[in-house]
Amino acid sequence: MSRFLSTISGANSRSHSQIAVQLSRQCGALATSSRTTQHEAAPMSFRTTTLRLAGTYLVIIMVMSLGFSLVFYQTSAAQLERQRPPSEAGREQEFHFTDHTVNHFLERRAAEARQELIAQLVLVNLAALAIGSVVSYLLAEHTLRPIRANMRAQTQFVSDASHELRTPLTALRTANEVALRNPKLTLAEARTVIEANVTDATRLQTLANTMLGLLRHDRSAVQLQPVALQTVVSEAMNLVVAPAQAKSIAIDDTTPPLMVRAHQQRLVQLLTILLDNAIK
Repeated sequence: MSRFLSTISGANSRSHSQIAVQLSRQCGALATSSRTTQHEAAPMSFRTTTLRLAGTYLVIIMVMSLGFSLVFYQTSAAQLERQRPPSEAGREQEFHFTDHTVNHFLERRAAEARQELIAQLVLVNLAALAIGSVVSYLLAEHTLRPIRANMRAQTQFVSDASHELRTPLTALRTANEVALRNPKLTLAEARTVIEANVTDATRLQTLANTMLGLLRHDRSAVQLQPVALQTVVSEAMNLVVAPAQAKSIAIDDTTPPLMVRAHQQRLVQLLTILLDNAIK
């Protein structure tokens, strides 16, 4: 019977070790990937996105400027075309010009006015292009600034979570590998390994719940309600009692009967983290 239990314990240790190795490798890959993304991929991606967005803004500005210039040119040209030569009597008495000379003079003056108008509109659009380029880039930077901050926070969150998960996974992997290399593993030693696995699994569960709580904190408002402090302390102690006993640490549960207004689950998570760090 003892040999049978030892065989089962060895199989469980082998299975836990394989799972721990896979999870540890995945966490390492996540941490490496997040660091690479944070230091290399993110700057290039945001620089390209900023330039593209600035180009889009600049195209919009130039389309509006060119459209306004076209309308202004057509209106001004129509005003020039409406000009007519003076009356016959006036021309003969004051200017003594023939009809052909007067018409030629007015046409040349209208052509010069159109050329000056085109030159002025070209200068205005060149100035709009130069100023619009700067304004478009600054506007694109301002638009993408909160998105860049959110991406950096998300990358940092993934990196921190990966590092936090690697610690209990490494302990789980090490304990199981040591057990697998021991050909004379006894039932008591196997039980110790399994208890350590349960402790590490509890820590992983606590970390996962904490990370989920942080994610939900951004999605919904915190609902505060009256909570018994004794209940919170009892729940937190139940989560850390195994590692405390493994290190022969006694936790004094002398909590006064107080009521606090808080979010119970998050308060439990906070107290669990404090107790776990104290035990370490």
